Amino acid sequence: MLKRILDKDDQLSPEDKEHLLAMMDQRKELEQEITARWQADSQGTWLASNVRPLIVLMLVITLMIFIILDSMDLAFTIREAWISLYEVLTLTAVGGYFTLRSVVDKRLKP
Repeated sequence: MLKRILDKDDQLSPEDKEHLLAMMDQRKELEQEITARWQADSQGTWLASNVRPLIVLMLVITLMIFIILDSMDLAFTIREAWISLYEVLTLTAVGGYFTLRSVVDKRLKP
């Protein structure tokens, strides 16, 4: 559909059109690889198909433990470097997991 729109667009140069088409092809290939990975995970062993949900679960449980420890009056502190690392890991894992799951679910629906 986007290719047809690009073909009809007179404002883009041919080089820009080629660049956009190449970017669209790369994106399509990436999405196909991700879908293939999810399908391979679902056909493998129990651990292979559940490793991503288990990682997300572990990160969320760890966050809950940190929240509980922070709410208590303990002499417990976490260095800022670990907080930053945990933040990046959690955002990447949780965001990536649910984003990719929703994309795969939408593609598998007829």
